[in-house]
Amino acid sequence: MIRTFRARDLTWLVALAAALWGTDAILRLPLAQQVQAPTIVFGEHTVLVVVLLPFLTRAL
Repeated sequence: MIRTFRARDLTWLVALAAALWGTDAILRLPLAQQVQAPTIVFGEHTVLVVVLLPFLTRAL
């Protein structure tokens, strides 16, 4: 049995990443004055893991 692969258009993910990158200066500058850098990095990585976890489990 031959399965055909149908690609989905995920261009919106690139647009979302660019939009989030654009808000980086707005969000991080006030945080950098109040919170230590390791705490900010940990928070960013936590958000990344939570967002990508559904894609990872589906891919495995």
